[in-house]
Amino acid sequence: MKRVVLFLFTVCVFAACHNAPKEPTYMYQTNPNDSLINVDQGPFRFSIGLPKDLMIGAPAAIVFNSATGELDIKIGDTFHIVLNQEEKKMNAVLKELSSDNLFENKILEQTESMVVYQQVLPTGEPYSFNFSAILQAGGKWYYIKSWAIGEFTLEQINRMKQAVETIHTIAV
Repeated sequence: MKRVVLFLFTVCVFAACHNAPKEPTYMYQTNPNDSLINVDQGPFRFSIGLPKDLMIGAPAAIVFNSATGELDIKIGDTFHIVLNQEEKKMNAVLKELSSDNLFENKILEQTESMVVYQQVLPTGEPYSFNFSAILQAGGKWYYIKSWAIGEFTLEQINRMKQAVETIHTIAV
């Protein structure tokens, strides 16, 4: 009798655990210094890991501009990325950089999906650092870049680049 009760108890426990609702499975594990932020603005639906230390001083502002189709993610004056749902090729990005009429853009780092560059004034004086990236998440293409009007250091660009690398969809 004890065996039957123990067997039924085991089956009930197994069934209860097996039928429990599943927690979402994340394709990216956040860095302990990141906060996972879910974005649901306009056509943009994804999660991104944003630096906690930056958000202490200024909360993340995530705004979709329906006129341009762009999504801005900004934290204070040191973090500002702009996303659009454009399937762009890296060759086209590099061509745009080389045809810039104001700056000479010196490539510092380049992969098939990302480029970090330094803008240099015609006088030869360094101006700012920027980046552009192309990624696919959840079957959607994103063209992402640092805010064109911002003046960023290389360290700030690297923080933005790290955040972009965390963009993912949530599988349920």
